Amino acid sequence: MPPAVSLTVNVQVKRTPLMNERDYPHGAERVCCFCEQRFLPGHTLWKETWEHLDNDGKNHALWNLAKVHWKCNEDKNKDFDLQILARELIKKNQAWEETFDFESLRARERTNDTQEHKEIDLNRAHYEITENFLTEKITEKKPRYLLSDGVSCIVLRCKKKTGSGSTQSVRNYLNVLSCTEGKYEIDKIEGKNYIFERTKK
Repeated sequence: MPPAVSLTVNVQVKRTPLMNERDYPHGAERVCCFCEQRFLPGHTLWKETWEHLDNDGKNHALWNLAKVHWKCNEDKNKDFDLQILARELIKKNQAWEETFDFESLRARERTNDTQEHKEIDLNRAHYEITENFLTEKITEKKPRYLLSDGVSCIVLRCKKKTGSGSTQSVRNYLNVLSCTEGKYEIDKIEGKNYIFERTKK
């Protein structure tokens, strides 16, 4: 049987979401399509691998692909029962393709992509708001700013400008800006945490 490694990464990326919809609907547990037992990541025999059901390693049609144990993939070469099961899976997969709503899946993927881009844009906007706040508030006349109030004020600005903002996210941005390569430092003065511009050495 041609080795499954003939699958390119590009094909794997395209096929995986559809195979998940077909073989593991609604987040079902991932198991071998032959023996229906769980995969054991890193285990030589029971790890997950790609299976070409019709034994043609160059046929990457969706109906011809399945996820199985490495051992089951190897055993199929000489196991008549697994060969029969493979033919049954081909028929089952082809029937699924005739009824599955591919456009609905594509619509969900587009929605997910839009949501991911929105989250990235919000993260950028919130980071910029945090940076601008520090530039505005920390000056030569007022070289330090109370960290707790800064966090609250930045969260409020984020909510006013973008409609969202969280305390933890703002703390993460401040931690980035005050890392060893950042422009700012955070230190405790008289029992309270302040953020101030890092002294240039």
